[in-house]
Amino acid sequence: MMCWSRVAVRGLRAAWNTPVTAVPRGAMGLRCKAGLQPPSVVNAVKSAAVPHTTHASTSGSATAAALKSKRGRITKPRSGAYLLLGRYQVDRLLKIKQSNAVKAAKKAAEAEAKEAVAAAEADAAHRLRNSLTLRFSNENSYLNWARNGVLSSAVGVAMYAQEHHRGAQLSGAGLLLLGFGYIGVGTAKYIYYIFRFRHIMELSWASVFGTISHAAWGLAIWLTAIASFLESVPLELDAMLLTEPIASYLPFRIRQGLIETYSLHLEDLEHHYDEQERVMRAIRGDRGDIQEGEELPPQLEAQLIEQQLHTSPGPAVVGSVPPSS
Repeated sequence: MMCWSRVAVRGLRAAWNTPVTAVPRGAMGLRCKAGLQPPSVVNAVKSAAVPHTTHASTSGSATAAALKSKRGRITKPRSGAYLLLGRYQVDRLLKIKQSNAVKAAKKAAEAEAKEAVAAAEADAAHRLRNSLTLRFSNENSYLNWARNGVLSSAVGVAMYAQEHHRGAQLSGAGLLLLGFGYIGVGTAKYIYYIFRFRHIMELSWASVFGTISHAAWGLAIWLTAIASFLESVPLELDAMLLTEPIASYLPFRIRQGLIETYSLHLEDLEHHYDEQERVMRAIRGDRGDIQEGEELPPQLEAQLIEQQLHTSPGPAVVGSVPPSS
């Protein structure tokens, strides 16, 4: 009995002195996670809680503990090499998890970078398409206005040419004014939209000034051609352009042409009335107002000769009036 009691006490001391980390991994597994202890540790704690009063009283309990331990086969603590191997596996698993997390983060960052680059390219393409669309629509509008102005001006110039530059006709003047309106309005809209939507069109200041000068030179060339045609002199020789606004230059020239046309028409009517009055005076034989040496028109001279032949057989009437004595 004494031998068995000593063996039991030694077994209990070994179980009591065994650390928790030395407990088999299988026994520690799920119970430690659930907050429970392994059975060997529980038995050791229960046995240690009983006080050792006398040698006789402890002999029975030692025998029972020995039998229980013999039945339960208390496991021996694992060696340090096995513990080191477990820690190495844990560290390896942690490193693998960390490397997988780093790889996943890198892949996510690369995917986000690719998406950002694609979004930036799509945004740049969208902005470029909008700028080109607005730029081409503005140029197309300007060309439409200029084409209508050139057509109206061409018809107006053709109507002017029928009169051999003898002033302006009302139809030609109206068409020239219409052409001036088309070209002027188109140029003004073109320049305004360039200034207004310069950022959307993505134009630099050099491009802005280049397009404005292009439109301004087109208008200046058209004004030069029309003014030169109306005045039959080059525009640079006309000093009135320096004192008049360029917008009112062409209307002033057309108004001046209309006034000249009306003046020429009045002069033609006056000359025609004078000739008709002289013919009537000569037919009536009133020669008092005819000056000396004044030649009569051929038709009037023939009519006077024929009239004198029928009235009197005297000498023929000469074309000029004889001097009075």
